[in-house]
Amino acid sequence: MEFGIVQTVSFDITNRLKGLIRVSDFLSGKFSSRDYGAGLKSFIVGINCVNSEMLIPPRDFETGFVIGKKYIKSKKLLEIQVKLNYGEVSNAAEDQLIDIITSALLKTYSEIEALSIKDFEIGKFYDDLKNLLQDRAWTTEPYVEKEFHYQLPAQKSKTSFTGAEKMPESSFWELVEKARADSQGNLYEQIEIITDRLSKRDEKDIIGFECTLRELIMRAYHYNVMAVQKIVEGSVSDDSFLYFRCKLMLYGRMTFENAIKNPNHVFERIDPTVSGEPLLMVADTAFTLKFGDDSEKVLPRDYASEVIDYDFGNHEVQGKDWNEEDIPKRYSKLWKAYVK
Repeated sequence: MEFGIVQTVSFDITNRLKGLIRVSDFLSGKFSSRDYGAGLKSFIVGINCVNSEMLIPPRDFETGFVIGKKYIKSKKLLEIQVKLNYGEVSNAAEDQLIDIITSALLKTYSEIEALSIKDFEIGKFYDDLKNLLQDRAWTTEPYVEKEFHYQLPAQKSKTSFTGAEKMPESSFWELVEKARADSQGNLYEQIEIITDRLSKRDEKDIIGFECTLRELIMRAYHYNVMAVQKIVEGSVSDDSFLYFRCKLMLYGRMTFENAIKNPNHVFERIDPTVSGEPLLMVADTAFTLKFGDDSEKVLPRDYASEVIDYDFGNHEVQGKDWNEEDIPKRYSKLWKAYVK
């Protein structure tokens, strides 16, 4: 199995984590001759450790917090991004750094287990990972520094879908809005209806639904939409903002577009207790219903993430930023509708 570690760290602690390259090369060599089942051939871990003050808004993370994960079935590839606590790394003695890295890697077990990767011996893999890290054999084995530690994937050749790849927006919204009417506003039942109807369409339509969904998710990556969530749900985080954008779609095209262009015209009452997260799995679920669990066809999520990946990547929020104290005035009608 291929195993690699890449790192994104603040400049001021770059030298502190130099040893991570040696650890990664050691693990890569050991795992290259091991097999953990046909379900996983490559496991890439991204180690992220940046000063919390550099983030907007400032946010600290505990060591081992997973900020992103992606399994590409067609490639048998798993990518995961895990945080190191900046303060811990900054203050740790050199011999404590490996303990911090070990802790971070082993804490990812539950996140990977939740993916339910078929034909992957996860227990055996993590036992080996734990033993290799605790033995620290790389400290005694001869080490030859490699010119390149890990080669990042080639730059994407495209950043948007062609018209032939996408489901036309009119068809997308027709599917969503008919399901909303038939479910009588029950969002979870609506998602089940969309999934069932999509599974009866051809492969092109199912993949096209995922492509259009991703374009709309990124269109709504906007400060206005963030403000709507803040008013409706009281808080905003990376994951919840993604799920909120999906939830807006389930309310129909008008509500979705108004949230982006003029939140004061969002007249539909949005349920703060329901998550839009299940919408992210509609295309893959429909695809599996149509072709079965054992199909070697490329899943819609894997196909579309090659162009738009909302889990990874440096995307820029659109629109005009706001401060919390500005919200009641800037979004006055929406504020009055939700805040008593």
